[in-house]
Amino acid sequence: MAPRAVVVHDVLGTLFSLDEPIKELQSIFSAQLAAAPHIFAELVVMDWYHAAQRDFGFISMHGAYQPIGTVFASTLPRVLLQAGLAPESSSSDLASAKRGAGRQPATSVEASGFEEVVQRMMGSLKRLTPRPTMQQAFATYEAEGIEAWGASNGSRELSTALFEGALGKGSVRDHGVSGKEALKGVGVFSCDEVQIAKPDPRVYQAVLERIERGEKDIQKFFVATHSWDTFAAQKAGFKVVWVTNEEFHGASGIYGTPDYIATDLADAAKQIAAAVRG
Repeated sequence: MAPRAVVVHDVLGTLFSLDEPIKELQSIFSAQLAAAPHIFAELVVMDWYHAAQRDFGFISMHGAYQPIGTVFASTLPRVLLQAGLAPESSSSDLASAKRGAGRQPATSVEASGFEEVVQRMMGSLKRLTPRPTMQQAFATYEAEGIEAWGASNGSRELSTALFEGALGKGSVRDHGVSGKEALKGVGVFSCDEVQIAKPDPRVYQAVLERIERGEKDIQKFFVATHSWDTFAAQKAGFKVVWVTNEEFHGASGIYGTPDYIATDLADAAKQIAAAVRG
């Protein structure tokens, strides 16, 4: 009998895009962004995402883990101010400054007046939409008998809501499901379960414990659009697939070479299925 095959995916950014936060930012700051290049809102949201991932990892590294939702909310005003964006009600001097000019040193630890902006942007994270070929990829996994998982820095609740929105109600399996039932839908692992942030090696070991269920001889793959994630997963023993549609450049000089390179999630699933079939 062929070894059981399992594929684990990063969730935020890999399976689900950041299009909704970008649209929300454009709506909130429509006047301030009117003269900006179209890509500016996307760059601000990507900076928010990267800053939150950095801060999430740093506080976790020092034993001060907090859910990533808390980190996203706390990081957002700083990212906006650095981009020269602030609501008119903000206490910051940047509220009336032009982007890139008129910046003044902060006079307090926290800038006020961002509450509504934070609320709206955090709400947009709950509306993330699946990458274009996500459903096609998961259909391939089920057809090929490959067990699918998501491993996220986000909460289990958020991941469940996103997966059920994309794959249907009840598509998220309970922990411990095995056999043919494990080939349906998706299993979810959240860093909240271990109170440690990716890319700490202990997270990937915890994921391995979940997917192996005491069975060491399995084929295990990890799919992500982020090189730091595929790098860490590869170090943990996964065959990794880097999907090129977000970073575009894999920075192989520091992260090495992934086992597979895919243009989208359907391509990733196709390559994994071929590898499993041998």
